[in-house]
Amino acid sequence: MNLYVIQGSTHCRKALATVAHLGLDVEIVELGFLAGEVKKPEYLAINPNGAVPALVDGDFTLTESTAITQYLAAGAAPNALFPEDAKTRADITRWQCWELAHFGRYAGVLTFENILKPRVMAQEPDAQAVAEAM
Repeated sequence: MNLYVIQGSTHCRKALATVAHLGLDVEIVELGFLAGEVKKPEYLAINPNGAVPALVDGDFTLTESTAITQYLAAGAAPNALFPEDAKTRADITRWQCWELAHFGRYAGVLTFENILKPRVMAQEPDAQAVAEAM
């Protein structure tokens, strides 16, 4: 199983945390953001959206961080991350959806503007984007 990530991505962190917490045997493939590796044909064959993370498990490819965390946790059952009980799973999924629609949306902007741009890209944060995300 291969997990394609870019270090610092909030979405990738969820998948990486799941792998680490469950002690899964997953090969982590780090892609270079500045090198544009997510836009290269080899990676676009894995994820046509050119986004991370992406998981390849044999002939099965899965994108989207929440789907990846659910797949990894379900495959490592039994565990407390994604129990078999339907009501508990639904409650977990509800909070994952909230994270995607609300928290994660703004956390990604703040991470990009306040960390990636100044430290990696040598650019100033967009003050308006930061204010809107706050």
